[in-house]
Amino acid sequence: MKAKCFTRIGKSRNDDCKFTDSGEEFIDRLAFSANWRWGLVIELIKKAILCCRKREGEQLLIDDFSSVFAKRTGTSERFTPFNAADYERKFDPGRLDALIERQDR
Repeated sequence: MKAKCFTRIGKSRNDDCKFTDSGEEFIDRLAFSANWRWGLVIELIKKAILCCRKREGEQLLIDDFSSVFAKRTGTSERFTPFNAADYERKFDPGRLDALIERQDR
């Protein structure tokens, strides 16, 4: 999954936005936040790039992903799988899927 995510970012038109965290933990958080759905992973990445461009950033930040996740699910930007400690215990996959599905309609 890590290679796919970085390939997607590398092919974006916004080469000035780069990850500030390229670790496995980020990739795990990204996959978890999308409930392991590839299409949603790609959507989150694309929207995070747009968020970075909108703020005229030079790097993609965890905050960009948190913002996109919060907007998609209707949750707080301060509490997302991207920034919450022990996120796997704090976010129930069934509830997470329900939030995602609600937005897919």
